[in-house]
Amino acid sequence: MEIIIYIPGLAYDFFEQSVKSYSKRLMKAIDENEEDEAKTYSLDINQYEYGEDSVSSVVTIYEHSADVKTERVRIYEYRYSGFLTAKIESGSIIKKSFFLFFALMERFPRFIVSLFNLRNSIPMKYKLQSIYFTLSYILVTLLSLLTLPAILTSFGNLIPDDLLTDFPTLLKVKETLVNWSRFLVGSFALILLTAPKVRSFVSVVGTEYLALNYYFKYGESRLKLIGKLSRLLEFISEREEVKNISIHGYSMGSIIGIDALFPYESSPNYRFRNKVKQLVTIGCPYDFVRTYWPHYFKDRRSSKLILENWFNVYSSLDMLSSNFRDDSKKNDPDRDVLVSGVKPKNVIFDIVNPSGLSILDYLTMLSLRAHRMYWDEDLEAKNCLSALEQKKKSLTNDKLNEQTEP
Repeated sequence: MEIIIYIPGLAYDFFEQSVKSYSKRLMKAIDENEEDEAKTYSLDINQYEYGEDSVSSVVTIYEHSADVKTERVRIYEYRYSGFLTAKIESGSIIKKSFFLFFALMERFPRFIVSLFNLRNSIPMKYKLQSIYFTLSYILVTLLSLLTLPAILTSFGNLIPDDLLTDFPTLLKVKETLVNWSRFLVGSFALILLTAPKVRSFVSVVGTEYLALNYYFKYGESRLKLIGKLSRLLEFISEREEVKNISIHGYSMGSIIGIDALFPYESSPNYRFRNKVKQLVTIGCPYDFVRTYWPHYFKDRRSSKLILENWFNVYSSLDMLSSNFRDDSKKNDPDRDVLVSGVKPKNVIFDIVNPSGLSILDYLTMLSLRAHRMYWDEDLEAKNCLSALEQKKKSLTNDKLNEQTEP
């Protein structure tokens, strides 16, 4: 039986990426790539506590062949977002908006510098889109910051104009401030009216961006996240009689998997070195991180790590995904840009041809929204895990053919 630790991405509640959904997609991928058409599959889900304040949802995929029911895959979910954002979540909206605004302003020059770094796999159009998105978010954050003083200023109407007739300058200032406050409050109210989920989305994304900035820049919460993941791995090792464990990470979850297996200036612990034999990264923002936090992946170690396979699923339309190259070619990764020199096997998952897109598509953040296109909310839809299963089967067949050749 295969054991998988599944690490989802952030913005967990805004689109379906739970372990149950991931398991159903994986089950579909296994089924449609199985040569024996008579085999069927089912699953069940449980929850286990594996440490203090730590619960894992666990899904088992069963294979049915004739009258025999066997356990095919067991998937343990590692939810980390609460640990990552715990300190920031406790702050007020105004406080978070204030720190977010300055974090974005502090990082913005790095986005500009990236335009002149031609040795990078992120295409120029995606770098420009990153700047466009950052500027948009800065404006939204600034708007939310100005809303509070605007509300207070709007109370200026309570001051009778008669009291300021002898002070024409003050009267003019009052009228200007009141008009601007009406505009700002009205604009914010219009946004909330036309897009009711935007407030919660901006709040969640803003909180997670702040947490990620502190994580990449200062290493904040990294020890906790890797420690909790290590505790889950220890729990699995005690419970399951298996020697091979896989880590599947989507988006930020793939970065956490890399951080656990290739720590900075140290070796991974015994369980990671000897139990984890396969890493799967989906929509991994490795290239994005090394572009805007250029020192993050330097001086990593993989001492005594026994990693048999690393599969990297990416899309050329997804501006956050990585091909682990210094260009955008659909070739094998470049060894000189890899963490610790360990080379993944790229699995390309493109559902549209990016060359047919217009400027309007990029202005509407299609390349950012493509980060969600590795699967659909409809669990019966095509997904990237089928391409992953095909790649794994192809490698297995190649090894068998090599063994049988004289």
